[in-house]
Amino acid sequence: MAKNSMRFLVKSGKIGYFAELNSLNFFIVMQIQQIRPWQRAKSTLPPLIELSQINVVFNRQNVLQNIHLRIYPNTITTIVGPNGGGKSTLLKVLLKLLKPTSGKVVHQKGLKIGYVPQKLHLDPSIPVTVEKFLSLKPKVEKADIDQALTLFSIRHLVGNSMQKLSGGELQRVLLARAILDKPQLLVLDEPMQGVDITGQTELYQLLNQTRSWLNCAILMVSTI
Repeated sequence: MAKNSMRFLVKSGKIGYFAELNSLNFFIVMQIQQIRPWQRAKSTLPPLIELSQINVVFNRQNVLQNIHLRIYPNTITTIVGPNGGGKSTLLKVLLKLLKPTSGKVVHQKGLKIGYVPQKLHLDPSIPVTVEKFLSLKPKVEKADIDQALTLFSIRHLVGNSMQKLSGGELQRVLLARAILDKPQLLVLDEPMQGVDITGQTELYQLLNQTRSWLNCAILMVSTI
């Protein structure tokens, strides 16, 4: 198994399988219920986030059941499933935005998390340039912005309106903003939505470069 791989075993009885693309590991499940770590490479580093025996119940219905999940430094993990499979709920629990019905969520002390949302709602009546959008993030130096512009090859977009960016351009800008404070974990919710095939390939390559540059872990959630 690759050094930075993270794999999971589904026990919900639903269809699950593994696939690999450009050294990135993907875990595809039809429903997120019981997930446990499965034969990962040994690591001397503690996990950035650990979920233990997570259960979430909405209106007497089990949305997440007995989830065990660890996110280790410098790994790339993708959870893929259909709408209604529990992906968004799992993400909210992992980020401590939703308290589980039972179970434990532990973050490494001082953990920095960069988040790329699924959608960005901008008031069309208030034009915002890419440069202004990036500078709105608190405690960020101009040097950090310049570095991100170079890393994601978006320097030519600094004067463009955020509202007029293509899907691929918008994702690059959102990624640039998410890494400005050098997070240890980068979380992306549906990062390939609205991006064409060519743009998706480029984004996957950028994510791998970002992991190497920041030495961070990456967690992606996608719909099939």
